[in-house]
Amino acid sequence: MRECKLFTGIVLSVLFIFCVVPVKAEPIVHPAVAPARISLDVNLKGQNLTLLVSIASRSLPYLSGNMPVEKLVQKLESINRLVIPASSADCAAERFRIHVDAQHNINGYQSLECSRPEALETIKLELFEVLPELQEVDVWLITDTWQNKQVIHSGSELLVLSPELL
Repeated sequence: MRECKLFTGIVLSVLFIFCVVPVKAEPIVHPAVAPARISLDVNLKGQNLTLLVSIASRSLPYLSGNMPVEKLVQKLESINRLVIPASSADCAAERFRIHVDAQHNINGYQSLECSRPEALETIKLELFEVLPELQEVDVWLITDTWQNKQVIHSGSELLVLSPELL
């Protein structure tokens, strides 16, 4: 009988802890599906450098905190660029646009013309400046002769292009 009372007391104590004590649970996200990341396609064809960015709506709460989507779009538009190419490539901006699609994803593009594309050694990603919570950018780099995937991490905002890619 004594063991039964002891067991009942332990069970009730455990239930009390789980039912009454508030616990704040943070979601555990596997790095392969980490929401604080975005996709960037970088396409270099001849002298034309085109960039396409895609930010999934499911990532927005992780990337912008409580900032409304419209405010985030305005913030992205205010920098008027996604990247800064190496100055040695002598690139001039042609077009830049950010928009929200019907599924509330943010998409955008930037196009530049580089008079010396063979000198394009690095591209600095400006997205980390605008989105401080951004952890990773999945970059697909496509040139006339090569295709390459890189992951750029927060803290190292440079996309490095090796000479064989150009």
